[in-house]
Amino acid sequence: MFDIGTFKSLSKSEKIEFSNPENLVSLSMSLKSKEINSTFSKVILDSTENSYVRINFLKSFSNLCFLEKIPERQVYSLLIDYWTFGKDIFLEIRRLKELLYFYSPFLDVKGDIESVYESCLESSEAEIVGESLYSLGLINFQKALASENYEELRLLLGKSNEYFNNSIEEVENRVDAVFLSKIVLILQELFDKKWSSSSHLMTQASNLLFKYDAYSINRIDDNIQYHLYLILKALQNIYNSKPAEWLDIKAELDNIYVNYNEIMNEKVNLKLCSTTSLLSSSLEERVLKPYFITNLDTYLIKIEVLLRDEIAGSDKYRFLCYIKETIKDNPKKKEDALDLKRGLVQAFPNHKDLAESLSEKIKTPIDAINAYDFLINQERSLLDSVLYACKKLQGDITYKRAGVDENARNRDIAKTMEARGFHIKDQPQWATSPTGKDSGEVDIFIVESDGTPKSIIEALNLSYLDKAYLITHLDKTFSYDVTGLKENFIITYSTATNFEGLWNKYLSFIKSHNYQYQYIEFKEIEHNSIDIRVGCSRHLRHDKEIFLYHVLINMYEKTM
Repeated sequence: MFDIGTFKSLSKSEKIEFSNPENLVSLSMSLKSKEINSTFSKVILDSTENSYVRINFLKSFSNLCFLEKIPERQVYSLLIDYWTFGKDIFLEIRRLKELLYFYSPFLDVKGDIESVYESCLESSEAEIVGESLYSLGLINFQKALASENYEELRLLLGKSNEYFNNSIEEVENRVDAVFLSKIVLILQELFDKKWSSSSHLMTQASNLLFKYDAYSINRIDDNIQYHLYLILKALQNIYNSKPAEWLDIKAELDNIYVNYNEIMNEKVNLKLCSTTSLLSSSLEERVLKPYFITNLDTYLIKIEVLLRDEIAGSDKYRFLCYIKETIKDNPKKKEDALDLKRGLVQAFPNHKDLAESLSEKIKTPIDAINAYDFLINQERSLLDSVLYACKKLQGDITYKRAGVDENARNRDIAKTMEARGFHIKDQPQWATSPTGKDSGEVDIFIVESDGTPKSIIEALNLSYLDKAYLITHLDKTFSYDVTGLKENFIITYSTATNFEGLWNKYLSFIKSHNYQYQYIEFKEIEHNSIDIRVGCSRHLRHDKEIFLYHVLINMYEKTM
């Protein structure tokens, strides 16, 4: 290859030119692994060497491992055992990126790799902390996909999403972490058989992918985000085919075949194959097979006929056999699909009457999925989404601690609403304040996709009925609404020791309050959580009815 002493004597520009990764890999192909390891390690671990040169050698060292020129244990030794943390942030981040390529939940050294990222969380450099959080998110993402236990899968996906969100908060413009957070949410919906509700998240993921590529210096076909998106897009294409409406069955099955191959055989850079392979396998077992059983069982005879026209042993022939055997040999999964009927009421307690009515009309598995999708769309209503966000907030111990300000809680509500497909502008300066003098701040401002206003959410902390403070927020919901929105919200985070007592005092007060617009009536709304109270006051604004929803959340935490 070259003599290390000769290399050291080169000028800076000559070293940079020489260390081009393609050149290094090409020169190394005829060498033995011991020679490669010795030479590359000397350059990479030399703290006096140029940073750009060290990074190029590190990238090439990693590539040579994937090309099977050096064993993985030599990479682990370099990046874990012999590595000394230095002041070069770019080199440290490159080390974290390269090490992540070698992670697998099936490795003996997986714990050692995780420990590297966990220790880097203590770094004083935000970029290193952000990269470590992102890497831990992807590690838990892989662990979730590898899990055979459904509850463990959900737990690990949630942990993965938490790491991605923490990475976003640590470093601005981590579009890659935002994107993967969306991917996690999509998978949670898919694994819960909520096909249609994942569609709006796919649209958001597509927009983020475009934004990520604009920011990234890498070609789009070399990043994991792009390949994960292609797999999920192919899955969405299968769902959108709607077998119940097929006219040309052969053509439709050809389309399913193409997209199935896209999912199972997505071609990726060798460094990305671990994550994408896990995703493909997990989707096949948890989503595709149940989908084929539920939607294609009525075409079993037609599939038998089509098999006669295919060449035995061809890819298409094997695919049709795969579908046939999946449908015939998995009666339990077919029964699980039919169990949707019995699970509708349990799955949608906020729409119990509607779920019971729909369940009576279910005759086939396809009927069950259509009913499920219809209820999902109902649950995506503004009120249901706000209540969902409130329940999620209430379940997070972080926001129940003493001294948590309302802005922190508001941000969590806004983040959850955005994850459910709503467009959020957090605390914009866009309206007239109650005094009419200065532009004011809306706690959470929900807009349509084109930016037009949709709803205002005002929120406040109350430990007792502070009438003056409550009036300020009540008046803000009307003063800031310059367009006459149909639905607005006021959320109260209650830290009162007597939650029921505060709700009763609240009701008494709001029914007697002198509002900016004519008060007509107030109705309590039944809800399945005893620690969240909901009601709606109806008002008349310029002869048109408008609604102000009142939500009181019990955030009081008993101390021992």
